[in-house]
Amino acid sequence: MQLIGIDLRHVRTTVRLSRAEIVEAEHLALCARTAQRQRAAKAALARNGVEPRVLIGALYVAPRIAKHFQHSDSIGGVR
Repeated sequence: MQLIGIDLRHVRTTVRLSRAEIVEAEHLALCARTAQRQRAAKAALARNGVEPRVLIGALYVAPRIAKHFQHSDSIGGVR
């Protein structure tokens, strides 16, 4: 658990957190957990040899194939 940015006013003093502060803290904790799960899932896919696909035209292809194509901003080829 990451302790950066945790408000400890309710522990050391008699000041209570407002409901909005509690909701915001819960939301930030959820965002941190989600980001951590996404990083772990991406690392697991990379360990298993699954790589993201690259959009070329209307198809998604593997990066080993996509590196042989050159992208152009103009339609119909290079000007």
